[in-house]
Amino acid sequence: MELRERVVLSNLRKLARRNLDKHPQMVVFAHDLVSHEIIAHGLYEAELLQSIFDSPSFNSALYSRACLDIGANIGNHTLFFAQDFQQVMAFEPNPLTVQLLKINTRECRNVRILNIGLSARSDRGLLQPGAFNVGGSKVVANNSAGSVAIQLEKLDTIATPPRNTDTICKIGCRRS
Repeated sequence: MELRERVVLSNLRKLARRNLDKHPQMVVFAHDLVSHEIIAHGLYEAELLQSIFDSPSFNSALYSRACLDIGANIGNHTLFFAQDFQQVMAFEPNPLTVQLLKINTRECRNVRILNIGLSARSDRGLLQPGAFNVGGSKVVANNSAGSVAIQLEKLDTIATPPRNTDTICKIGCRRS
């Protein structure tokens, strides 16, 4: 092993020790953009997520009941939301990613995982996973190498948030 590699591994171990007390252990994809951030910082988009709850306009009495995590990926945001919401519905169309999502949220009794993509119509689709960003997968028209069949549904046919409450909705989407 080269010196540079030893230094990198040593730094990763230090980061892991620092983050272990503040963030949950997560299963991640080895060569993925989001995973690298989780390994380095313990949580992807930690500052952005915390800023939602620190915002003066955020009223926890209104927003504490339900959260929709659309494009949940491996569960980074889902885990964060599960700490403060009574119910989190995590939508993730990628069947492989859903397996990691299930592992990462296995202790969260308030998380419901739906292995579907959301769309303007109910249909079957093809998902092309991103090479270095699995969460950056996209629905494609034609079957190509590595694409997987997925189910697409309309949100209003699935989600029924609790009555008399507002629901927070996080949408992880990819620009094509």
